[in-house]
Amino acid sequence: MHMNKLYGYLIDSSVLYLPFQQQLISHKGSSCQLRNTMGELLFYLIQHAGKGVVTDDEIILNVWEKNELSGTYNRLWQVMQNLNKKLNKLGIKSELFMRVRGKGYYLINDKITPLYTRSTTIDRVINLTDGKKQFSYRNGI
Repeated sequence: MHMNKLYGYLIDSSVLYLPFQQQLISHKGSSCQLRNTMGELLFYLIQHAGKGVVTDDEIILNVWEKNELSGTYNRLWQVMQNLNKKLNKLGIKSELFMRVRGKGYYLINDKITPLYTRSTTIDRVINLTDGKKQFSYRNGI
């Protein structure tokens, strides 16, 4: 059975973002490992890019508080500044996020391209009734 699985995102045609590894890789080969909160923040903003402005309160709730961390507006601003610096260092010169004063952040989603990989389902069946182990694999490639 074929299923498309999210692999990552191409940002501004030059940086690969791997959310499950919390890593950014530039097309020039340099990379940057994100800390957990910064990676969660970037992933959350990308996932909600199509809805318009993502409010500060929504971000703090879903990135900090749901992970049992204490989030503040100042901390959110600080992490966003550091994230923008990391993206800039990897070659993204244009603004990826726009700050909507007093509300939240708007991600310019035409700079984000989701990338998918094809995954396969492999079933393993063990028959113990006759004392022999039998393995059955179903490979969808």
